[in-house]
Amino acid sequence: MNVSLSPTLSWKAEDPDGDELTYDIYFGENNPPPLVEENLKESKYAVSGLKQKTTYYWKVVAKDKYGIKAESPVWKFKTKFLYNLKWKFETGNYVYSSPAIGEDGTIYVGSWDDYLYAINPDGTLKWKYGTGSGVNSSPAIGQDGTIYVGSDDGYLYAIATDSGGLADTPWPMFRHDPYHTGRYGYEGWK
Repeated sequence: MNVSLSPTLSWKAEDPDGDELTYDIYFGENNPPPLVEENLKESKYAVSGLKQKTTYYWKVVAKDKYGIKAESPVWKFKTKFLYNLKWKFETGNYVYSSPAIGEDGTIYVGSWDDYLYAINPDGTLKWKYGTGSGVNSSPAIGQDGTIYVGSDDGYLYAIATDSGGLADTPWPMFRHDPYHTGRYGYEGWK
């Protein structure tokens, strides 16, 4: 079972004599888990900051005022896999544009630091091209690999690259025809 990274553990326990119970909570990545909380009065325990895709073990020891204890079995769960940051690339200012991906895997994105960036698939800088002002429009890639991008300096730039055109994936084709015209489903436009 895949559990969130901030679950609330809960259980049910009753004392046969009706005495009030307190709970010791054992929780961790090892089995048996270590003690993390003593004399808890509620039958729930919130945990947070867990690692992704990790198995955790837990158990509860219920105690009454006379020191009589009842121990649960050790339960386990595995946390969800949410993401894995592969890399991040820092520009000199805000990035408002969406990236475009070339056939060779190069990622093109503009920044308000007045540059269009070409980033390698491993997140390293391939090159950058300075415009006269911030680049907040998303780049477009022509069939010949030319990158087209607008700048706040009032110019549209056409930058020749060796990209080879758009990446061969369904992503840039969403609601578009094979010519990237946006004329989705219209067969007569060739």
